[in-house]
Amino acid sequence: MAVALLIGMLPARAQSDQAAASAIPDRSYPLLGENEDWSFLRDPALRQDFWDPIKYIPLRNGANDWYLTIGGEAREVWEQIGNDNWGQSPFWNGYLNERYMVHFDVHYGTHVRSFVELKSGLNSYRIGGPRPIDEKKFDFQAAFLEVATGNDRNWIKFRAGRQEIEYGSGRLIDVREGPNVRLGFDGFKVRAGVGSWQIDGFAMRPDLDNFGFFDNAPNHAVEFWGVYGVRSLKKNLTLDTYYLGLDRKSATFNRGTGQEVRHSIGARLSRPVAQTKPGWDFDYEALYQFGSFGSANIRAWTVATETAYRLPTLPLKPRFSVKADISSGDDPRTNTLGTFNPLFPKGNYFGVIATTGPGPINFIDVHLMLKRRYRTV
Repeated sequence: MAVALLIGMLPARAQSDQAAASAIPDRSYPLLGENEDWSFLRDPALRQDFWDPIKYIPLRNGANDWYLTIGGEAREVWEQIGNDNWGQSPFWNGYLNERYMVHFDVHYGTHVRSFVELKSGLNSYRIGGPRPIDEKKFDFQAAFLEVATGNDRNWIKFRAGRQEIEYGSGRLIDVREGPNVRLGFDGFKVRAGVGSWQIDGFAMRPDLDNFGFFDNAPNHAVEFWGVYGVRSLKKNLTLDTYYLGLDRKSATFNRGTGQEVRHSIGARLSRPVAQTKPGWDFDYEALYQFGSFGSANIRAWTVATETAYRLPTLPLKPRFSVKADISSGDDPRTNTLGTFNPLFPKGNYFGVIATTGPGPINFIDVHLMLKRRYRTV
């Protein structure tokens, strides 16, 4: 059971339909605060929302591309879990998670930008105490400098510092939104827009979450790098293609412990959920992994599908869907590790086990779902 309160989200959602109808720039709040774009508030006539005064704060007279954006969130979640860890904890564990985040996005003209986001995650009443995903007293979630050049169609941006990375559906790379403490990375990223493609290249290390104040540090035993490309196709389709590399100096599987060097190549084809007319949406993804684990080879794979039909013209806007996931497991009789590695997946995407456990390893699931939308006024 979870109850959540997101401060500052409701005004934007309430206005989303009006914005689409009148061609006003998008006022929604994306998952990553760094992706907010409030530059349209240079026009005083568009400053109508309660939050607009902190979304566009001019920094230089006569230069409307020098500005500061302030944002944040507060989240309160009560969780109660019974028979945790497959019944090895045979009691009900109820606890309160609190998350507070605030960010400062400074634009120094059109080519230079700095972004700082602070986080505080607090846990109360959990039997056994908080886990690293539950509590982080105070630290930087992100702190990077970005330099850019180019035009609207062809551009390039270089970014260095602590960052959040999130791609596709979040099955492989996500900020870990479900748990109380989000995941951060330290390193470098190059983003480029080339025609209809957006291509990111990065080399990073995940943060090691500690419980105290400003005591997070990059995990020097793990290296993560990759190239991720996204482009729009006809009929409202989106194609993602990617290569991801992972080097863990000490990784443990059922067959033992050793260095894991794993390469992942995959693709994803998706169509968004219908908003105004009845229609199909889907999300199909497949990838293959290869590399080495100690003296053994790695050969692993996964396939994930979701196919749905939404009826936005009916009350509650129902959406019917079928979702299926499968990922490979290991055969210890061979010299090839067949266990799929989900890398840095979205917490709670595959259920509670993915929050703290290994995630979708040697995994098969099928879901039939009916979702209804409740409008908040």
